[in-house]
Amino acid sequence: MKNRLSRRLKSVTKAAARYPAAALFLAICTALTIARIAGARIADVYLYQLACAAGSAAGYAAQSAAERFSLKGRWAFSALAVLVAAVFYAWARSWPEVMAVRLVVLASLLFVAAVWLPSVKSHFPFYEIFTASFKAVFQAAFFSGVLFAGCAAVVAAVDALITPVDADVFAYLASVVFIFIMPMLYLSLIPLIPAARRAIADGLPAGAEDEGSDVPDLTEAESNLPGAGEGAEGDLAGAESGGAATSIAGEVEAISEYERRVAAPPFLRALVSFILVPIAFAFTLILVLYILKGIAGPFWEDNLLEPLLITYCASVTVLLLLAAGMESAYARAARLVLPKALLAVAAFQIVASAVKAQSAGLTHGRYFVLAFGVFAVVTGAVLSIRPRKWTGLVAAAFLLIALVSLIPPTDALSTAVRSQTHLLESALAEEGMLRDGAVVPSVSVSGKNKEKIVSSLEYLFRLGRQERLSWLPRDFDVYSDRSFQRVFGFSRYESPDLGHKHTRVAYPLNELADVSRYDAWAVFEVTTPSADIGALAHIAPDGSAVLRLRHSDGVAVIELLSGKADTVLASFDVDAVFERFEKSADYNLIPLEEARFTTEGDGGRLLVVAETVERYDTDGGEIRYARLHVFAGWS
Repeated sequence: MKNRLSRRLKSVTKAAARYPAAALFLAICTALTIARIAGARIADVYLYQLACAAGSAAGYAAQSAAERFSLKGRWAFSALAVLVAAVFYAWARSWPEVMAVRLVVLASLLFVAAVWLPSVKSHFPFYEIFTASFKAVFQAAFFSGVLFAGCAAVVAAVDALITPVDADVFAYLASVVFIFIMPMLYLSLIPLIPAARRAIADGLPAGAEDEGSDVPDLTEAESNLPGAGEGAEGDLAGAESGGAATSIAGEVEAISEYERRVAAPPFLRALVSFILVPIAFAFTLILVLYILKGIAGPFWEDNLLEPLLITYCASVTVLLLLAAGMESAYARAARLVLPKALLAVAAFQIVASAVKAQSAGLTHGRYFVLAFGVFAVVTGAVLSIRPRKWTGLVAAAFLLIALVSLIPPTDALSTAVRSQTHLLESALAEEGMLRDGAVVPSVSVSGKNKEKIVSSLEYLFRLGRQERLSWLPRDFDVYSDRSFQRVFGFSRYESPDLGHKHTRVAYPLNELADVSRYDAWAVFEVTTPSADIGALAHIAPDGSAVLRLRHSDGVAVIELLSGKADTVLASFDVDAVFERFEKSADYNLIPLEEARFTTEGDGGRLLVVAETVERYDTDGGEIRYARLHVFAGWS
């Protein structure tokens, strides 16, 4: 294991030479992460890190393109990777609320492109290169985990036995190992296809052998073996044959290395054939039965399959690509059955999601569900016809759909914002609340339109696109019930259709309170109604007094007791807190003056500050909760 890990670490330097742009961006991202851990203040550092992640993925794809089409233009492809990182940074700054979503889509697109490009117009099928990449992911993760565990154990030993070590050292190690070394280990395991390797050795453009170049193949080289001629011609032939023999040895080595990297090991073959394929069959059967059970009604309006579609689609697609090169009976059964099942399940789900989008509008999450549904349909159709030869079309379909979902105006986020804006304004217009470019409050809004208005507004605020609503007041706070009622006339938290109401007030602890007259402090959480439980006590540091929360007969009381005589010096009935805010509209931030309660007794005094007070009215009755800061003083 030690020698194998050492070889893997040495291969990182070779991977850095092969993928210079990816290595550069990963190194910068690691340095920025370490700087953040160390407390350095760098403006837009998070955006820089995301841009580096995009640049590293682009560097991977750029090198794959260079190896497949033109090694002479390698640096031009690397320059494109730098351009991708710069454009992504500018793009992220223009709409920071959604930059993480865009990065996931862009990185997925570039990663799939990097795996797919070596198979374009090549004799090497996509599923083979995909298998090599799949293996590389897990191998890199395993070796990185071992490396981090070993380094962390050494640091822990130094900390325990020799000298204290700053806890941030573990974060530094994790940054180096998992941000830089693990991706580079992955890249070091990506096979260099024999065509590209031969082109590197001969100084020819990659892919020349597919375009009728003079690069000899194995059969042609064998005809130039020593002894092909006699005399001077024989000597010349012998010299030429020596070079040919060297070429043959290099090519055989390249092919052997490629075949080793793309071959599925016995463990993976057993995992796919005897575990993953049967699980996929069982899961597919469950989904089909669920669709058949609800096809006449609830499936189209309230289905549970939508959250599982992306996982199912991705899992089955990966499984089919892994099984494409296997000859077991289970693998053949998977290639025969799963593509057709995938096509049927995805087709039904596309219709169901489209029906749901008609009533609830389109969000970027549902957009991706629909996009993956289309991808699954294409995958199922393609692999039903040619489960091996057309695997490259699966990657091409993914790239096309990802590109459409990324580039405006058809991208997922822009489309979702337009859909939710239209849904919101349609609901307001239906209730007669949108007149002459202004909102007219109304208390008689239907429950269905209330739900649309609240959900659409929350979505637009979450994505930072509320400025599109020119009729919305600038000081509107979507999370303040008071602000919501002022603009729309109804509570954003009241759901009469569900038979419950939630009220919540909070003091944000941003005002200073004078506690100079108090000697002890405790925090109590009160929930009523509750069964009588033992008192929760807090003893003053000097032991002279005790603060306790006592429940009795459904009533919660806070008491200050003398530490010696156990007599009550002061008490406070928590019901006073709930009564003060019983008619408050949720959600409200309250000032200190409203949040504080005081009481004095014979020899003691209490100051109670309500940080949070909540009330839930349900069919089962009322539930109340309060988080209270209690200060106590005594003579």
